[in-house]
Amino acid sequence: MTVGWSAPSATDVSLALDGQLLPVGIQNELPYQVPAGGPTGIGAAVVFACDSATHHTIDITWTGHARPATSRTVTIVKEPSDG
Repeated sequence: MTVGWSAPSATDVSLALDGQLLPVGIQNELPYQVPAGGPTGIGAAVVFACDSATHHTIDITWTGHARPATSRTVTIVKEPSDG
């Protein structure tokens, strides 16, 4: 999944999947994130297993220039299969 953002004043961005902070860069184990740019925006690819969970959440938290941290949450809902 790819998640994007625009935070022009951000100095740091962190991503968490279902409350677990995601490591940055390609890893041997899932989940992880691969940023497409710096903290000010364009986003990251979030790589995770498509398991039996009906939904997952991704928390995006950014900080910048003496401002408090700001967070947004995205919920990914798995559609039922036609099995």
